[in-house]
Amino acid sequence: MKHQIKYTFIASAIILFFGCSNKEVVKNPAMHSLSNITMSYIRGNEYVMGTYKDKFRDKTPREVKVDNFYIDKTEVTNGAYRQYIEDTQGAVVRPAYIDNPVLGLDTLPVVGVNYSQAKAFCKFYSKRLPTEAEWEFAARGGKNFLDYPWGNEESADYMNFRRSNKTWSVDVASYPPNAYGLYDMTGNVREWVEDTYEKDFYKRACVRSPWRFESFSKM
Repeated sequence: MKHQIKYTFIASAIILFFGCSNKEVVKNPAMHSLSNITMSYIRGNEYVMGTYKDKFRDKTPREVKVDNFYIDKTEVTNGAYRQYIEDTQGAVVRPAYIDNPVLGLDTLPVVGVNYSQAKAFCKFYSKRLPTEAEWEFAARGGKNFLDYPWGNEESADYMNFRRSNKTWSVDVASYPPNAYGLYDMTGNVREWVEDTYEKDFYKRACVRSPWRFESFSKM
C-alpha cells in the first residue's frame, strides 16, 4: 500500500487486484464472474491522489482520472489460490505459507506471493493488477479527503494493523466494508499494484488511468 493505508504487518504478504480487460476464454469461469455478489462496480471519476503526509515527500496530491471498473469485494484467499494451483495442474510454485497450519487456512488471504507470481495469477484468469491510481481510488471508498474511509484516526474496529492486538492476518471480510462494498482495503496484508515506483510520477503534466473499461478483483 502506498498512501494512507500504511499499517500492514506481514511484510511478505500480498493482496492482489486483477481485472479482465477482454473476452478471452476463461479457464475457470467461477473465478471470473462479474456478478454483484462477488464484485462491486466502481464508477470512475477524477480524484485527488496522494497525501502531504507521505513520509517520502514525493507524492504531492494531484488530480488523477480513473475510468469505470469492477473489483472483487474481498481479498483472494488461500482457498482460491489452491484452486489456481489445481487449474494450472500444479505447474506453478506453491506460495511459502499456503501449507502453513496458521497462515494457510482457506479463509485467510494468500500471502508470500511475489510480484511475478501475482501477475501470472492474473494473466491466467485473463485479468491484471490495477494501477496505483485505480487501487487508491477503490481503497478510499469515495472519501477523498480523509486519511481512512471512516475518518482520520486509526481504529482497530475497522482494520487489522500493528496495534490491533492480532498475531496474524484475519479471515477476509472480518471488518466492515468501505462505501464501495470492499473489505480489507486497510490493513491485514500488503497489496500489489501494476505500476513500478516512479519518484517523478507527480511531475507529469497529466495523469490518467491508462486503461478504459476494466474489471478488477482482489487476492
